[in-house]
Amino acid sequence: MARTGWCPLENLVADAAQDMWSNPDVDWSGFKAVEYTLDADRVLGLQLAPRPATETQATDMPTTVGELLTYAGERRAKTLSQNLLLGGDTATLATDGGAVDLPCSPFCSDLVSLILEFRSEDINPFDTSWFWYDSDSVTDDPHDRYAFFVVHRDKIIRERVSFSDNSGSGFDPRIWVADQDSDSIWFSDKGWDDARLRYWYRTFYRETPTGQMMVLRSDEPELFHYPEGEQLRLLYRSAASTGSPSPAEH
Repeated sequence: MARTGWCPLENLVADAAQDMWSNPDVDWSGFKAVEYTLDADRVLGLQLAPRPATETQATDMPTTVGELLTYAGERRAKTLSQNLLLGGDTATLATDGGAVDLPCSPFCSDLVSLILEFRSEDINPFDTSWFWYDSDSVTDDPHDRYAFFVVHRDKIIRERVSFSDNSGSGFDPRIWVADQDSDSIWFSDKGWDDARLRYWYRTFYRETPTGQMMVLRSDEPELFHYPEGEQLRLLYRSAASTGSPSPAEH
């Protein structure tokens, strides 16, 4: 049963213990309905792919996300795509000098690809806010997926950015950090932070097609800070039970 759309922020917490299929040894409590930003040090330091200790790699090839972004910038690369036909552990970087194949996990490939898109739009990825709103699981395999909408300044710039967590994906949720431990000395700052969080979730559900679809889904996923969504669902259930027109048909 879905929880109500308006509840204390401290209660909007994912499962206390969450499986991380890509790295079962890491303790992780799951995503929360809070505002996240990207941790630059963790993002730039991510290893593109695990390498055996005995394996050596050409010194001019990038091995971390930070090195890859520098490498891409020097070669005016615009896109990075995962080579699914080659097992999903390599990616192709399209540069002015031609295509370059390099070892890269699916997670790093998706992340770098998005950062390159942001660069082309003059958006600093470390000046964006991320809001988790949905999770899904494969029915017959240990494979989860997490979806965010992304805000830059005063606009939602991506309605859905999703990352998969499965064995070998390289998924690392520690790149997202929550601004919950502020050292602010002003009494009202938390109130403003709470208002900002509620504002963006409500904007997402009210004004974007993806957010509206979340409200209308028949499986009724959890909604955050949007009690009107629960009320609309109640109207749909009532209409279905009585055979009367749905709210959208009025």
